[in-house]
This record gives sequence, C-alpha cells and structure tokens, in this order.
Amino acid sequence: MKKIILFIMEGVADKYALESILNKIFSDPDSKVAVANGDITSDYNTKPNDAFKNVKTKVVKIMRDYCNKNKITAKDIYKVIQIVDTDGAYILDNNIILDSNYETPHYNIDAIKINDIIKIKRRNEHKRINLDSLIKTKNLKWGKTTIDYEVY
Repeated sequence: MKKIILFIMEGVADKYALESILNKIFSDPDSKVAVANGDITSDYNTKPNDAFKNVKTKVVKIMRDYCNKNKITAKDIYKVIQIVDTDGAYILDNNIILDSNYETPHYNIDAIKINDIIKIKRRNEHKRINLDSLIKTKNLKWGKTTIDYEVY
C-alpha cells in the first residue's frame, strides 16, 4: 500500500482549489495525497492548554476519523500537512478598525474592518495561540505510532 500524505485543510473550497495541484507536486509512485477538512484553529472549543480539547488532539482526531472512514491505520500515514488561513490573527490590534458597515471581518492589506473590535481581538488571540502551538509541533502521536507533522 502507498504511504499517505494527509493534508488537512480548513474548508471544502481549499480542497477543491488545491487537491489537484498537490497531486501533481507529490506525484511519487510510492505515496498518495489525501485531503481531510478541519478548521480547528478558530474553534473556541479548541484550547491549546486544555488536555481534552488540545489543538494537537483535534488534529489527531481528524487524522483518526480519516483513517476510520477509509479503513486504514495510522501506520499508513507518512505525514500530515495542515494548510491554515491566519484570518488576520497576527495583525496588530491598532489595525482593527471599527466600522459599522461590516458585521463580518472585511480584510484590507493593512487592516481589518468590523463592527465588533473586541470579538475580533478575542478571535485573533485565540487563533494565534492555537497556531503558535501547531507551529511548534513536529510530529503527532496516535497510540504507538508517531507521524511527521507540518503546518503552513
């Protein structure tokens, strides 16, 4: 069986946009590209320091669900690569601009406009903490299996 490079992407649109390109880039005859969905960095139920809701635990759950659905094991996964959208998580707070015209974030090159600055600041901090935790992660453990991990 070919070793699987499992890409975790935030949404279906990302999957459709990138899956065929990834198959061309990773065209090794001994490996196979697979894509799973999972936007966990913005999820307020994902907390980097909570053992039961740990961001890395959620990545492993996505991987485990993929394996169960496709009737494979962790040993079939060569690497997990997660593609994330920062959603402005690293923008400076003074670049978040109050604008009653926007109920959802409106992104400019140097600012986010929104009608609720506090909500965006809280979301950005939460996402930033989760992303920072993932960036430091080099591998994932599932049972006795250790799998290489990268996030971009």
